[in-house]
Amino acid sequence: MALYYAASGCFGIGSATLLMINPAFIVAAGFSQDNEAKRLARLNQTLIFGQLVAGLGLAALTSAGLTYQTRFLMITVLALVSLVLTAATNKEAAQRILVEAPRADDGKSGAGDLKRIILSVFGLFLLAVMFSQFANSSLSGQFPTYMQQVFSIDPSISSITLSVSSVVTLISLGMVGRWMAQHGPAPVWLTGMLMYMATGAAFIVLSVGFDNVWPYLPLGLYIVYLQALAWQDMVQPALAARASTAGAATTQGFLLFVVASSYAFVSILSAEAADAFGFGSLAWIVLAGAVMAFIAGRIAIRQMSKETKHNYKY
Repeated sequence: MALYYAASGCFGIGSATLLMINPAFIVAAGFSQDNEAKRLARLNQTLIFGQLVAGLGLAALTSAGLTYQTRFLMITVLALVSLVLTAATNKEAAQRILVEAPRADDGKSGAGDLKRIILSVFGLFLLAVMFSQFANSSLSGQFPTYMQQVFSIDPSISSITLSVSSVVTLISLGMVGRWMAQHGPAPVWLTGMLMYMATGAAFIVLSVGFDNVWPYLPLGLYIVYLQALAWQDMVQPALAARASTAGAATTQGFLLFVVASSYAFVSILSAEAADAFGFGSLAWIVLAGAVMAFIAGRIAIRQMSKETKHNYKY
């Protein structure tokens, strides 16, 4: 059993590292805004498609009666295949970051200093990301239970909703990628915050003002909510790269640290809020987090526009 815990920990560390480094190969490679947007969209679409295939594959393996050990071993084999493919293909991408990407040092002294990074525009954007986690983690982590407790929706129907949302996200990311190619990541991120506000407010109204809610209405709202989450995940690395004067790995590392630590904190907060005030309180956390994230994010984007003399079209 101890070996399985160790293996699970290694999988977790590997997943976190990939979440940090995958976007860095794109946002730090000096691509044009158009190419950057297309590649980020394809990256996130590939991740979602992989999750769909993995979910279906695990379901098939479970139905076939394979043991947990066998399924774990098959996942390990997939990881080894991915390692070989990455080792054979990543050299050119890594050289592109080193050779073609703009230098992280833009003349500002102490760009790698922790205090300077935190007190910079990048630090303000990280604060916005922290608040955004209140919006996208409080409800997503409790989704089936929230729907059952607040709207009396069977968890099995909620699970189907997640599959439907994945298909919708594959389509929406393509459209958002084209939008980002024309106007940059800022309006996409801010629109995602507005979508969080709208869905959070709608969930509050439905849970407080109506006794019997048509179940497809809150489920449909949750699909909209998940689109905001997917858009945010896609464009955050690009915005972080624009705001930071640190290196690519440092920038994405800070971003991932804030996302991960905020997720852990909000998961505990939402659980405590559900126990103390009921599951209906989770929608209030979504709304409050989205409002604070939008304010902090918009200030950061405005400051980025001033400092770089570039119009980020917020």
